[in-house]
Amino acid sequence: VEIVNHKSQIAEFNLLGYFGSATRNHTLWIGCHNDPAMISLSEAMARCAALAGISFSNMPFVPHITLAQHGTLLKPLPEINSLIIRLDQICIFLSSRIEGELVYQPLKCWTLK
Repeated sequence: VEIVNHKSQIAEFNLLGYFGSATRNHTLWIGCHNDPAMISLSEAMARCAALAGISFSNMPFVPHITLAQHGTLLKPLPEINSLIIRLDQICIFLSSRIEGELVYQPLKCWTLK
């Protein structure tokens, strides 16, 4: 699997954002800009998922860490200080609704070099 050939990397998480709309609950996340290594890893993950017959979203890739779910935005998001993180593991999650709740189930994880 080509995932294991990717190296761990340092990422600067300096974006604060959310998924959702004005009429729905929001998922707050901290993320980072796409860099070539991150894009390459995302593309490798998509190829592996497709080869395994796993369907996945074709929405634009947003490298992020979920901070909170089911929230309501009360004001514009604040500026944040950067958070430097070593990325040494990558996982594929199944996102599904169980009894109305969004649940993420890890399907496969790889340790990066």
